[in-house]
Amino acid sequence: MTIQDLQQIIASLAQRRKAFWSEADFQFELAQEIKTMFPAAQIRLERPFPNNAGGRNYIDIVVELNGEVFPIELKYKTKKATITDFSGESISLQNHSATDFGCYDYLKDIYRLEKLKNIANHKRGFAIMLTNDPAYHNNTQRVSAYDGFKIYEGATRGGLLNWGLTTKGLQFVCNGRGSFSLSGTYKMQWNTYNNTFRYLINEI
Repeated sequence: MTIQDLQQIIASLAQRRKAFWSEADFQFELAQEIKTMFPAAQIRLERPFPNNAGGRNYIDIVVELNGEVFPIELKYKTKKATITDFSGESISLQNHSATDFGCYDYLKDIYRLEKLKNIANHKRGFAIMLTNDPAYHNNTQRVSAYDGFKIYEGATRGGLLNWGLTTKGLQFVCNGRGSFSLSGTYKMQWNTYNNTFRYLINEI
């Protein structure tokens, strides 16, 4: 499975779902769409893998196909809206806000997939974000404490990622979200899902 396959799968999903109630809803529907494109695939949700700390990390979707394993991590971040889906269902989206933590968590998914690749020796994994909040993909060029974690269109992220200073010159309080280093370098290239949502995929 390649990033082009996933783009095709997401494009197909967009033809039958305009939005999702939650990340779990998105996870389930994407897994179904993968199974439709690859009927021979074994697909597992929230499959655990060992980590370097002796514990377990749970991966959102794991696809086993032709003897290879493809872990996929998902993020679904929304701003408040009500969307009528193709079925006529009215979907009320939550206002997640906290764009700084959303960016951080997406990049931390990449970090976790890098670590998993070293342990499980799989060929490639994917980190995906779907959002209707343009704060993720637009570059406002406004200086902020999370500049190192921003994932706007065209941004490149790699190496040590850390929080900056607040406007008061104080280290940002990151609620347990510490700095980390990415082994690879990743370019943020956003794609259109529909008139409301855009999505981001990085291959790890």
